[in-house]
Order: sequence, then structure tokens, then C-alpha cells
Amino acid sequence: MIRLHKHAVFLVVSDGEALAELIATQGVGSAIGPKLSPTVAWVDHRRVEALREALRQAGYLARSRTDETPDAGESGG
Repeated sequence: MIRLHKHAVFLVVSDGEALAELIATQGVGSAIGPKLSPTVAWVDHRRVEALREALRQAGYLARSRTDETPDAGESGG
């Protein structure tokens, strides 16, 4: 079976241990989809904000002004 996803989002980390730790972290792991490689996991585009908030709550991300506005490369929809 072949699937093409129009709204694909990937979580990419520096090493496999970091991804395993994120997946094991309560609240964070439930927002991360299947692992595609030791350092890449798929994230449902509808769960990006939930993942961002879970990462923030777990102390992996600090709230910053840039979190409030999309990057220039991101599309708004």
C-alpha cells in the first residue's frame, strides 16, 4: 500500500536516545506518531500544537515570542 500525506510533519532529533526519551515522556509521547527512523518520527499535523505544548510542559521548549507567530517558511493553513 502507498500513502501520500498532504500535511506531513516530522519530529527530527539529534540522536536516537533523544527520540526514545521524548516518546517515553508522559504527555509528549502520546502526541508523537510512529518512528520512521531512530531520529525521525511522524507527527499528525493536527497534533503539532498539542506536541509543542507537551514539550513546553515537560521543559523541552521554552515559550518564546517566535512561538506565537509562524516562521516565514510555514504556511498558515
